[in-house]
Amino acid sequence: MTTATLTMRENEIGMDLQCIALLSGLEVADLAPYEHTDFPLAVHRQVYRRRQECAAMTGVHEPDLLQTLLHFARLEGVEVVGVDLDGLRTVLVPATGAGGAT
Repeated sequence: MTTATLTMRENEIGMDLQCIALLSGLEVADLAPYEHTDFPLAVHRQVYRRRQECAAMTGVHEPDLLQTLLHFARLEGVEVVGVDLDGLRTVLVPATGAGGAT
């Protein structure tokens, strides 16, 4: 089972590489070299493209990053877990297996 993790901090949300992979449509292995640095422009373009795909598929005019992430997680059967400041884990999208429910 693949899990993407969102870490809730005081005024921001951290995303692991699996989240970025869902947002960009790229493989985690392709993103790993940039884990501790800024992602190149090509990754940002992929995220923009995926947001447009999400809008077309869902009818949401301008989906934000979280809407896009959750949409593709459902589509690809990836579990998304949120972790708060106290370490409490909440499943935002349950895993359904590859090509799961849309």
